[in-house]
Amino acid sequence: MTIDNHCPKCGGELLPGDRFCSDCGSVIAPAASQTPPPPSGDTAPEPKRPPATSRMILVFSILALIIAIIITIAVVNTNAAREREALEKATGVFVAGFEQVSKERRSAALWKDGQRQMLENYNYNDNYSNYEYGVAESVFVSGQDVYVAGGGRRWHKEGNNVAMVWRNGKVSRLTDGSFDAFANSVFVSGRDVYAAGRQKNYLGKNVATLWKNGAAQSLGTGLTDSYAISVCVAENNVYVAGYEKDDNNMNVAMLWRNGVGQRLSYSRYRSDANTVFVSGEDVYVTGVEANERGNGIAMLWKNGRGQRLTDGSCDAAATGVSVSDGNVYVVGQDTNNKKITVVRLWKNGVATTITDGFRLAYAHSIFVSRNDVYIAGREANYDKRFDAKLWKNGAAEQFGHDAYASRALCVYCAVGANPKGSAANASRADYGAVSSPTWGADQSPSSESYETLVMRGAELYDDYDYHRAIEVFSEAIRSNPRNAIAYYGRGIASIYDKAYDRTIEDCTQAIALDPRCDDAYATRGWAYMLKGNYGKAMSDCNEAIRLNPNNAEAYKTRGATRLSQGDEYGSFSDMARGDELAPHDDGPLDTDESVLQALKPPSLQDNIRRKLKGGH
Repeated sequence: MTIDNHCPKCGGELLPGDRFCSDCGSVIAPAASQTPPPPSGDTAPEPKRPPATSRMILVFSILALIIAIIITIAVVNTNAAREREALEKATGVFVAGFEQVSKERRSAALWKDGQRQMLENYNYNDNYSNYEYGVAESVFVSGQDVYVAGGGRRWHKEGNNVAMVWRNGKVSRLTDGSFDAFANSVFVSGRDVYAAGRQKNYLGKNVATLWKNGAAQSLGTGLTDSYAISVCVAENNVYVAGYEKDDNNMNVAMLWRNGVGQRLSYSRYRSDANTVFVSGEDVYVTGVEANERGNGIAMLWKNGRGQRLTDGSCDAAATGVSVSDGNVYVVGQDTNNKKITVVRLWKNGVATTITDGFRLAYAHSIFVSRNDVYIAGREANYDKRFDAKLWKNGAAEQFGHDAYASRALCVYCAVGANPKGSAANASRADYGAVSSPTWGADQSPSSESYETLVMRGAELYDDYDYHRAIEVFSEAIRSNPRNAIAYYGRGIASIYDKAYDRTIEDCTQAIALDPRCDDAYATRGWAYMLKGNYGKAMSDCNEAIRLNPNNAEAYKTRGATRLSQGDEYGSFSDMARGDELAPHDDGPLDTDESVLQALKPPSLQDNIRRKLKGGH
């Protein structure tokens, strides 16, 4: 069919699709604008294909999309594989310690499921890349990272130890080697890495030190030796267990909380703390407290209250603690009837012997995971050298088979780790052992009131039983730590135990709780005077007299201080006033003991009774 492309009215030419004539303006009928019908036949004409360039662009776009998807899947799988690999590396039972390669060379060691892992050597930036004497003291697992604390030095008997922390085998130095130092424990909380140990100062004294992300904080005074052995973090509180020397160069078990020290033991003999573990609101510390026979008593302190695990008939020690499902596990060592040291485990005070008793054995660390109890330690072999051992539910596994000797000092289980508690497993604690355990012997919680306890402590003091007075005042402090009276009582009793630093600490705490406690000022001044710090002694005595012009002890202490400074006239005046307020009839003040008796209050019971009624 032929289509006429002219206007039917004027004959003007029309373009395809025109609806109006451009010449006369006439409306064109729809038929005139129709496109030609398809040719006759059964099939429609083939559609017009896009150009070849467009087809290639489309193909390449599809291929690019497919490749991008493949790459994305590969990256995701690779990252997942890396995460699985990292998680696998941080999953298992880890044991830190050392292998004795020879008599002169000791190598820090980390085992995972019994296999030795690589720990990067300390680099001295010279031709020697290996340190000859190293120890890994502690291990902690956080997420996909494995942390180890320890130290080492280049030579067996020369040079300073360097405190170190390894993360996934890579070493970081906490100290530069200028002074001897060592890291004994590591704990990770969030993004913060804590290490506890010690480093020497310019006076040659070891100072208990806490490192947080490499920054050091001194816990000890630096005037006597102190050591930080274990660190644990819970609810933003940082706990460190260790010990420091007192004025008599005797070890005193200590617990530092956020840098503030708390004395755990008031034994007149040595005491050490070596592990701290936090479970809920309870803080557990293990250690040892010696008796008059020189034997160590295995100790567990819970919230500052001491519990004896052994009776002191032989040497003993508690070296690790863990809490799981309400059960308290303590590990240590004692001796059998053949006088052989054996590893002992106490569960809620009930003792179980772990080793056979034919060879010497020592425990250093414990970790409880679900129903499994892991103990790290060492046991003597037939060559009379020690092999590193890990006991799982009593069954032993030996590490360091090819070493001259080896020790397992800390264990951490990263399989189903106990979610209810946080522990910084202890490092070394090389003490002997004892049998006949008694849970909490002579340490049961007191049902007496605070007032009864402080009055009983004062009575013991007046009867010259200063050591028992200290124990009773300590019990009173535990029952009411916000009252100044017991701190003052324990402080003045400690004078006669010659623990002058303890007196200063207790009186300072009493003054913080009651700034008008004139007796605390007088007693602290007394301790300063006995330590030879006459300036502080005078200052405290003056403050005590300002608060209470009738404080006889303050006058007597100030008089003794003035006499020590050569002021005989001032000394006579103060001593006369003090003797007027509290007469002294025990002879001349020509010995240290006579001075102590002259300065002693006539009756501490009367003094404390007055304070309980609200007087200062």
